[in-house]
Amino acid sequence: MRRLGSFASIALVFAACARGSGPPPSPSASAPPAPSAAPPDAEASAAVPDISPSEWAEAIRLGRFADAAKLIDALGAGRDRPEVRFARARVARALGDDKEAARLLDGLERQLGVLADEIADDRAEAQAKVGPFEPAARHFEAKKTASALTRAALAWERAGKLDEARRAADRAVGLATAGNKAKQKKNGPSRVEIEARHARALIAEKQGAADIASAELRWLATFAPAAEFASDVDARLEKLAPKRALSKRERYERALAMARAGKVELVERELSAIDKADGPGVTKAEALHAKGWALYQARDFLRAAEVLTEASRLGGEHAAHDLFHAARALSRAHKDDKAIAVYGEVARRFKTSPYAEQGRFLSARLLYVGGRWKEAANAYAAYTKRHAKEGRFSGQVHYEQAVAWLASGQHDKAAKTLAKLAEIETNDHERASIQELTGVALEGAGKKPAAARVYQKVVEERPLSFAALAASTRLAKLGHPAPPPIEPPKLGPVRGELAVELPAKARLLHSLGFDTDAEQVLERQEEDIRRKYAPRGDEALCRMYGELGPAARRYRVGQRAARPTDLARAPAPDTRWIWDCVYPRPYEELVRSAEKQWGLPNDLLYAVMRQESAFSPTVVSPANAVGLLQLIPPTARNAAKELELTFEPLLLSNPAYNIRLGSFYLSKVLGTFGGNVALGAAAYNAGPSAVSRWLETGEKLPLDVFVARIPYDETRVYVGRVVGNLARYAYLAGGDEAVPRLALEIPTGLRAGEAAY
Repeated sequence: MRRLGSFASIALVFAACARGSGPPPSPSASAPPAPSAAPPDAEASAAVPDISPSEWAEAIRLGRFADAAKLIDALGAGRDRPEVRFARARVARALGDDKEAARLLDGLERQLGVLADEIADDRAEAQAKVGPFEPAARHFEAKKTASALTRAALAWERAGKLDEARRAADRAVGLATAGNKAKQKKNGPSRVEIEARHARALIAEKQGAADIASAELRWLATFAPAAEFASDVDARLEKLAPKRALSKRERYERALAMARAGKVELVERELSAIDKADGPGVTKAEALHAKGWALYQARDFLRAAEVLTEASRLGGEHAAHDLFHAARALSRAHKDDKAIAVYGEVARRFKTSPYAEQGRFLSARLLYVGGRWKEAANAYAAYTKRHAKEGRFSGQVHYEQAVAWLASGQHDKAAKTLAKLAEIETNDHERASIQELTGVALEGAGKKPAAARVYQKVVEERPLSFAALAASTRLAKLGHPAPPPIEPPKLGPVRGELAVELPAKARLLHSLGFDTDAEQVLERQEEDIRRKYAPRGDEALCRMYGELGPAARRYRVGQRAARPTDLARAPAPDTRWIWDCVYPRPYEELVRSAEKQWGLPNDLLYAVMRQESAFSPTVVSPANAVGLLQLIPPTARNAAKELELTFEPLLLSNPAYNIRLGSFYLSKVLGTFGGNVALGAAAYNAGPSAVSRWLETGEKLPLDVFVARIPYDETRVYVGRVVGNLARYAYLAGGDEAVPRLALEIPTGLRAGEAAY
């Protein structure tokens, strides 16, 4: 893959800092130091070894466990130090060597009492796999959660203690199923419940409790047929209860569970077996509903639309659902005219169903997405006339109707509606965006002085936001001098530097490379630290978290501590810590290396990371996006293939691996869209194919209007936040002159290729 050139000059123009005011002030070095308070430390009574920074600890910090193992093993006698044994045990577990981990951790808490809890947890995890199993079972049982009790049950089973195993499994199932029926009916059972029931089935089989075992296996066969261990459930059930095959309704429930997982072939096989089963029958409409839903979940949208349409015409309890999702399937297959027609049929056939109103809204929206501005505005007007103020989508309708008017040149109508929407909007970011669009509409209507006043207000009230950057560009085009990108700081008495020291346990874990654990230790002591360092408790916490590698908790503490006024002005010496806390730069060596390798604008990875994961390396989204840069496995797999790396899903929570793949993919989509950061961010969030479709009908729009008409609310907000984050990182690095200028012209012809992912 060729190295991509700098993208700065195309959409976000990064000016040189030579003429600028320089970076905003850091705390004054000449101020008298503040008295430091001794940090509270619950582990102060335990001996804490003094550890110097080491190469192996840095390897652990970056998730390079094989390197860490080699470096520790080369230490000679130093390997026997208790804290080094602890680190080596964790490295062994990360490398899959639980036997070695259990050996290293055996009795270690007697030498390293400060980490007794961590040692006990790690040892139990290792023992649960390689033994001895009974101590692991007792450890998990003491935690009293459904998940821990399931693990205890399996450990007891491996220890040969079936009665203890059964008691733990019974408790696990009871906790897992408490209050879960309504949720299960809608989304299927939770993973915790599935695992608990599977454990109870396994243990009951070994006990010879055929009734309990067959009941659990029947439940698993019916409601969790797509689980990873499901392949032998049918055979086990047949062996235990050969004369009690699944009934027609049970097989239908099983088909629905498979449909939710998008397992089309399994659904078809299950439906074909229903005729041979006993019990009340399954209608053709129900069977088509299951098959159509499986196709929909498998993203085979054209076939799904065909099957769901047929199911709806046969009637039944799913008729409205099926026709509505047939329309959605057509839309997702980009058959918009057909989808609009089917949405109309939904509204006519199912007048009292919630799907009727949603169908009217989505049919108007497809016109909007397709750039058919006048038709969309008229369809939105029809929706408003029918549903008035009680409509579920009224707010969105008014906004998109105004954007449609703006895009079609009906500026007066757009200006009036946008001004009203700005007045009632409660979210500051959204209000600024709507105000900036109001200025665009006023400017288009020839009311340039009024537009300039609106732009000026946006820059002053929402500094360094996407809306403010767009407003500054428009002010310059009108010949008006733009105000500074952010108000100067309000200077007061300069407080001395606050000296802090990490609590002993957190300091030890940090020195060993286990920064996430150190964060957790620090989090448990936050209230004590706040009181001890009052009135600068939040500052003390931010500085402590700043000494660690990650930034997830630091960011959350900063968000809680920051007042709106703290970020509405440039940082003063006594508020710089707040900015550094909410705009941190974790994993800087990895990030700078990736920026250099792929030609990414400085701090763009941080701008994306802040919005994607709030700097958490382990967070997993509902869409199964993982880690700092929120990579979904298919995208990560393709990126790894291009980079000739082995794809390992579990490594996506590893910062080094995640940043390597994520930075490459970000550079790829950024290059696809000409280096335009707003378009690149949209593609990173919604996919390059979606952005290409929007450009087909929107590339002649100015960038601020194009972003305003992005049909995915999440993506529209995401783009604004990423660009705003980037502006603030740039300001922190270089002051006024480093703030990017937003080019509003979109180059024509920017499209993703067929192989884009």
